[in-house]
Amino acid sequence: MTVKSYDIVIVLDPRLTENNLKDLITKSKKVISSMGGEILTEDNWGLKKLAHPIKNNRDGFYYFIKSRLDVEKIDEIKYNIRVMEGILRISIIKSNVEVVK
Repeated sequence: MTVKSYDIVIVLDPRLTENNLKDLITKSKKVISSMGGEILTEDNWGLKKLAHPIKNNRDGFYYFIKSRLDVEKIDEIKYNIRVMEGILRISIIKSNVEVVK
């Protein structure tokens, strides 16, 4: 089991209510935790204009999570979050910066 730091950016549908956004973010964090991931930091980047339309949306809510994940679980985490209703896109990128708690 190899654990490394990753930056996770989740883009959510801009038509969601604030409660639905919070629920989706909570569910996404639960998926990460249930797969053995450790959430180090998180940040709500808010509503941003997309570079190109995704599912007929020009804007999206961006949410950032820095996490330590098992390398072998990344594809499963990405899939489980991507299939949730209201998720437009998820990106998991290996981080070069380690966070010390």
